[in-house]
Amino acid sequence: MKQRTASTRRLLMAVLAATLVVVAPAAALAQAKPRVIGVMSLIADEFVVVGQEGTTGTKLDQNVRERVPIEGGAIERVVLGTAMKAVASADAAAKVMPMLVNEPRYYRGQSDWIDGDQATLPTDLAEALRGAGMTHLILVQKLRADARMNTGRGSLGSGRLEGVGFYVDRITRLRLEGTSELTVGYLAPYLYARVLLVDLAGMRVLAKREVTRGEVVIASQTGARGGDPWDWLDAKGKLQAIASMIERDLGDAVAVLAKGP
Repeated sequence: MKQRTASTRRLLMAVLAATLVVVAPAAALAQAKPRVIGVMSLIADEFVVVGQEGTTGTKLDQNVRERVPIEGGAIERVVLGTAMKAVASADAAAKVMPMLVNEPRYYRGQSDWIDGDQATLPTDLAEALRGAGMTHLILVQKLRADARMNTGRGSLGSGRLEGVGFYVDRITRLRLEGTSELTVGYLAPYLYARVLLVDLAGMRVLAKREVTRGEVVIASQTGARGGDPWDWLDAKGKLQAIASMIERDLGDAVAVLAKGP
């Protein structure tokens, strides 16, 4: 157990040393005990592609799900960069320590870390964070909640979503705004996350925010002429859609928390 703890601590410290960014100006650093805020995200180890299925007459979630691993922490890097900027804008005196985590067990076990206002992080992780000098942690976790894909005038979708991914509906008929033309189906990139500010000394949750964002995209918005909604955005377009939601919605949530409870 001690060997595993030491190994994990060395891994985390290596990550911190490689990615440490100090965002406080020299004058602010001269002040007494500025906060040292770690940033850790556990939402983007995979995309979940959710396929809408007919659910008439039942409230059961019958959607089909496909899980696509995200290699190299591409989306987590966007989360960390966004959070760092948000903390810097909210608290210029703070130091920020971003952490790119590659520990499957943390992703699997994250739902057990928070109970009300009490945080119970894995012991080796908590020790490593405090050992690096962190006083607080911005923790971004997957949130599981009802599908609510925004159309601008309401919402669509069924079942439950979590993390980051794409909701694909191939059956719903939608009327194009300002016309009598109908289109079939839509694609909706989504971001479902819970953002927490944790006091590492007392392992208390000081504040939290929830982000549930899904944006409906129809064929005419992408220049597509029908076909499978999944193909209406190419790989680059899909990544940009997710990144835009992270930068806007997640960034706002982190900024609110970083100002303090």
